[in-house]
Amino acid sequence: MTADGNRAGDLDPQAVAELRRLARSRPRSGREAVAKASALRTLERLNRAKRQVPPMPEGWYPHEPGDPFYELDWVFLHEHPAILQRHWELAWREGRV
Repeated sequence: MTADGNRAGDLDPQAVAELRRLARSRPRSGREAVAKASALRTLERLNRAKRQVPPMPEGWYPHEPGDPFYELDWVFLHEHPAILQRHWELAWREGRV
């Protein structure tokens, strides 16, 4: 891990393996309990970072121009950008983009 922070990309596979080992351990002392809690928090933070949806690209639209819904949804989705954002998040999570 680098000196400046706790970003997800800073952890090597050995560090992640050690965090998982600590998270599965049974602490026998207060210091071990603190280490386990810290490992659990770090692993949870890493998992959240993996699930985070990137921002919607400018001009992204859920339908291709030949799709029958393209013209039908165009006006509605641009009048309601929150719905367009939800379409992006769903497409990202399903791996369609």
